[in-house]
Amino acid sequence: MVLGVFLAGLALVASADEAVRRRELPLDGPGWTCDGLPVSVPHTWNATDSADGRTDGLPPTQFPGYFVGNSVSGNGYVRKLATYVRDLPDPLSGRRYFVHFEGVSQKAAVRVNGRFVGRHVGAFTPFCFEITSALHPTGNWLEVDADNSFDPDVPPTNADFSLCGGIYRTIKLIETDRRGIDPTRPVRLWPDAATGVVRAEIPTLDGGVVTQEAKVDDPKLWTPEEPILYAVRFEVDGDSIVKKVGFRTVEMRADGFYLNGVKRKVRGVNRHQDLEGKGWACSPEDEERDIRMIKEMGCDGLRLAHYPQSEHVYELCDEIGLLVWSEIPIVNDMTMSENFLSNCRTMAREAVAWRGNHPCIAWWSVFNEIYNGVESTKPGTFEPGLRIVRDDVRALDRTRPIVGATCKCEWKQELNEIPDSIGLNIYPGWYEKMDMDAKLDWFVRQNWSNQVVAVSEYGAGSCVDHHANPLPRWIVPATPFHPEEYQTRVHMENYRSLKRRSDVWGTFVWAMFDFGADNRNEGARAGINDKGLVTRDRLVRKDAFYLYQANWTQEPMLHMAGKRMSETTGAVVDVIGFTNLKADVELFVNGRKVAVRRPDEIASVTFEAVPLDEGRNEIRLRCGNREDVWFVNRKRG
Repeated sequence: MVLGVFLAGLALVASADEAVRRRELPLDGPGWTCDGLPVSVPHTWNATDSADGRTDGLPPTQFPGYFVGNSVSGNGYVRKLATYVRDLPDPLSGRRYFVHFEGVSQKAAVRVNGRFVGRHVGAFTPFCFEITSALHPTGNWLEVDADNSFDPDVPPTNADFSLCGGIYRTIKLIETDRRGIDPTRPVRLWPDAATGVVRAEIPTLDGGVVTQEAKVDDPKLWTPEEPILYAVRFEVDGDSIVKKVGFRTVEMRADGFYLNGVKRKVRGVNRHQDLEGKGWACSPEDEERDIRMIKEMGCDGLRLAHYPQSEHVYELCDEIGLLVWSEIPIVNDMTMSENFLSNCRTMAREAVAWRGNHPCIAWWSVFNEIYNGVESTKPGTFEPGLRIVRDDVRALDRTRPIVGATCKCEWKQELNEIPDSIGLNIYPGWYEKMDMDAKLDWFVRQNWSNQVVAVSEYGAGSCVDHHANPLPRWIVPATPFHPEEYQTRVHMENYRSLKRRSDVWGTFVWAMFDFGADNRNEGARAGINDKGLVTRDRLVRKDAFYLYQANWTQEPMLHMAGKRMSETTGAVVDVIGFTNLKADVELFVNGRKVAVRRPDEIASVTFEAVPLDEGRNEIRLRCGNREDVWFVNRKRG
């Protein structure tokens, strides 16, 4: 029996079933203060400050002693310790109580009624403390110090994204009997696709671990096309728990990635936990919209960059069918200290333990762009620590491949051989003028000649209010002008190469959504990385979104790129369309049929140097019963 959760004010209300052994009370929502001010949790205090691109931070008289910046180099947003407080319900006699956090950035100290109950380091993994002995019969309160001030021993120490602070994920109070399942440690599940047996390792409140098995008869395999899940129930001392499992196998072979024994080329994107106006404090509804939009584009893969994300995100990927590259936050730099390595190892172990039950996770990633930060030194410095982290992950889970993402390959063979397979963060057409094929061929020559790779990042910046048609050949990234049409062309050229390469087992576009990166000052807005296929507020799908939708989905669609440009002084424009229809695409200008093209190997059509009349022009694409139209006014230059 699955019991409901009941909430009346701040009271844990008993179920009608007197045999209830476990109840959960969400502590989200209002009723909190942060440094004395009323807030609603999930919450972050620097949702705006961390994405405005300012370099001065806030006045030191307002926040005395607070470190301002992303790392020791400073970036201009406030990082501090903030204290959250709220009331707790009265406990029942003979029961045990726990408080579970999904994420507090970056370090947390938890007190109940002023009594210290636990400390956690790391912004991205869950933790749970027992608070029973600290509770009073009445008048209880919970206090949490959330500290995201810079600490050289806590990764990430340097990153091209902003580090928000606060209790930014969900939190709940758990009530249990004296005996049963221990909520401070995760239940580990090991489904066997061949037999349908699910082995569970269940931590118990007496400090032990109980092993049990459940059997699913003739299970169907989990795939992105059919993400079939089964509910399995386990019971210890009358305390029961229900978990969803999926049966599937994943492996890297010499020639690529295999799901359920079938070779597969993964089509994916990258996602940060970031949203306009909220920073990291995304709601479950925000997360569901993101995941559905990713699936709408036709993806079957998702790289969670550059850290473990919420339990709800993994649950959504299980249910909707996305193969997940799950990463730990060793980004750019490693501090050469025992404490830093110890924290990395703890974060890796926690990520595997708390998230490892999800069938969506196909790869564990142990680093991103090492040697790309301010503390980077000669090659060979970081590799010993990374091998230790890799071995920790491998010891905890031998069912998944280990990957990593690299961005500089000149002298990195030792680094690139640490994971089972390497992902390349490369930006042909944006940061480098080399094309995608030349870049991949160059990497192979620099490293090894017979290993398949993933392209874990590629793309270009764009602003939906910036336009150029016809385009210049090159756009300089670190400038204010990021025309949307240029992003479209970069993705078309890159995807044309990637689609046909057999030595690339997966591609992950950088990125699905624009996100906060306070160190950046480029494009239309400082403080934003604008390489997303969708704007940070999720309101606008950029043109490049439809390139992938045309290639990766079956629902009939036709989209004309560039139609947000409403005025031009040019006499001609290039017209580009994307469609998954296998039919001719007709071009009309002001009612005149001008040309016909057949979609090419990347589901695109291009009509170059299309003449415009002076004044208002109606440009129309038609394919079968689908049409798209663009109105552009030609002004005299």
